Amino acid sequence: MEQYGDAWKVVNQVSGRKRAKEGQVSGSSPEEIVTTWFTHFQKLLGEPQTVEDPDEEIPSVYGDLDINDETFTLDDLKIVSPRSNFERLRGQMTSF
Repeated sequence: MEQYGDAWKVVNQVSGRKRAKEGQVSGSSPEEIVTTWFTHFQKLLGEPQTVEDPDEEIPSVYGDLDINDETFTLDDLKIVSPRSNFERLRGQMTSF
């Protein structure tokens, strides 16, 4: 795998491509970075919504749905997990 990393370094150097700045924020200390992220999400989310009557009942859109809200079981995991993932995860599970 290391050979591919070296190859991509050469490709990027020759093409002049630089590392993407996605996920990188400015700040020279952890505190500054946290502040930058906080400000980013504050702008992204905007101001909290105001509610005229906090006791107002919100009507259900979907009505009664047949949703099992009991404890998730090993059988449930077998149903939703592909076999390869189940085999991999089985060793990590300690209790069911």
